[in-house]
Amino acid sequence: MNDDLEKLFSAIDSVPWPRIEHAFGPATDVPDLIRGLTSPDVNVQNDAWSKLHENIWHQGTIYEATSYAVPVSWELLQQPATPGKHDVLAFLALLFTARSYWDVDQHTALLPSEVGKPGFQQRLEQELAWVQATKDAVVKGRETYLGIREGDNSGVKIAAAYLLGLIGASDFDTLEEIIKSAEK
Repeated sequence: MNDDLEKLFSAIDSVPWPRIEHAFGPATDVPDLIRGLTSPDVNVQNDAWSKLHENIWHQGTIYEATSYAVPVSWELLQQPATPGKHDVLAFLALLFTARSYWDVDQHTALLPSEVGKPGFQQRLEQELAWVQATKDAVVKGRETYLGIREGDNSGVKIAAAYLLGLIGASDFDTLEEIIKSAEK
């Protein structure tokens, strides 16, 4: 195994996955799914992406495990051999725009009885904290997204610019940084 992948796998293994949860319970499957993203087999990659979408970005909502996957995603972006970096960037954009399950569904006819139950407000606040932690983690990778734009892959450049636009301090600041990095 090369040093780059060892660094990535070390980052994956440093997360306490069994103690945190995703949409379907303990996030113990997430390390293998992230490893699957680096597979040379496209079917393994696609399966990993599908399951990550189901588990940590389930139908546009995020969970405790979501924010823990973001720094590992930065490592994926920094590895020269990572396939589908545009997919990683697009996934980070999805995570940045995701919401809390209870926040979304408290306003629908699906859960009116849940809203009045004891503990609802605490569950909602916990989920909103996960949403904020995920957004903060995505924003912390800003320099990585600026740096990744320097490659030759136009799909990666477009995805990085899109993500930077989502998380930018202001549209003008972000545009100015993108133009400066493109001139290098």
